[in-house]
Amino acid sequence: MLAKKEELEKYLVAALRHSMEVHYYLVALNLHSLNRIHDLEGLNNKFEIDVALRLALGFKNGNAETEFKQEIKIGKELHRKQKHHQILKTSNDDINRYNESLVDAICAAREERSYHKKRTWDEILKHIESELPEKRLKDLVIDLIKKMQRIAEPDVSSITNLKNFPNIGLKENLYKRFRARCAEALEVFHKELGLLLF
Repeated sequence: MLAKKEELEKYLVAALRHSMEVHYYLVALNLHSLNRIHDLEGLNNKFEIDVALRLALGFKNGNAETEFKQEIKIGKELHRKQKHHQILKTSNDDINRYNESLVDAICAAREERSYHKKRTWDEILKHIESELPEKRLKDLVIDLIKKMQRIAEPDVSSITNLKNFPNIGLKENLYKRFRARCAEALEVFHKELGLLLF
């Protein structure tokens, strides 16, 4: 097995926090609601065993990003096949199709990750602007960041495991879907790998 139980648990909590935060901001910004749970459903989602065991290596103590660079890269490449990661590479007349991807990128930039520190709003703006291919996307990011700065931040630190976690401000039906998805993922890890997590 690639990652150990402790690393996998840290990773799964980080993935859940990120996904719930993306939904929190999409709802607060009154943007489209997704047909699936961001990052955690669909092919190559972050709870899939092949993706999770590789990305969880980033939570190893020490120099994980260097020591396990190839495995982590494979995990990232698998997950980035999801549609919301591909959309920024396309040109589309409907600018609203980019909202999920941009809110996702903004939330990811605000998180402490093994390969980058938590960024300020100004650092996020500079980073994302340099990465975006089109001026209209840059304008959309600037607008999204200004709006997100005015929204009360969700308490994602209160999410500490996948069995029992609070609702950070989502609609009740979406929160229940998160609970069901987490239970399903934990069952797969137990069935497939014999792991009792959390």
